[in-house]
Amino acid sequence: MTTENFTAPGTAAQTCNAAMHEGSSLVTQVMRLRACVGDGLNDFEFTALAKSKLSADKNGFQMLSLIEGNLTLNVPQQDVVKWYGDKCAIALTQEERARQIAERHQLTMCEPPDKLVYGSPGPGVRRHLEFANRWRTVAVAHPLYLKLRICGGGDHEDVPAESAAAIAQCERLMADLTTLYV
Repeated sequence: MTTENFTAPGTAAQTCNAAMHEGSSLVTQVMRLRACVGDGLNDFEFTALAKSKLSADKNGFQMLSLIEGNLTLNVPQQDVVKWYGDKCAIALTQEERARQIAERHQLTMCEPPDKLVYGSPGPGVRRHLEFANRWRTVAVAHPLYLKLRICGGGDHEDVPAESAAAIAQCERLMADLTTLYV
């Protein structure tokens, strides 16, 4: 991962304004805005600020929160039949798409139950999709939300990676995950 700054030379005000440019994707806008405001705001304050400044993207995804490095998005209205098959498992077409995404990004994929249970899940408990690298879960796809880890690395795991490479990596994963919702 490079350590070069993602911003072009210019004043801080210009840089922050560019962070909210509508031509950028929602993930890029959030990552740049978080880096722009620094640590002066806690996660809850930043979430309120970002929700007031950023609009839903062209696919209908909208920021819900950025907590502990995880960007949670409201997703477009989903057809539950598209997501779930027999016995509340993930539908085969969704599972196949998810496996392709995991393979493309060199992630593992699993389908844990939505409900926290001890032992085996009871009947009727639905599942969601989790994508993980060797260290942690990096994305969770559910018919009601999408969670994407956009921060991490080094001593400051709660700070967005500011390099162009880190932003591009999140963009590619988000673009692929979007296919589960359209």
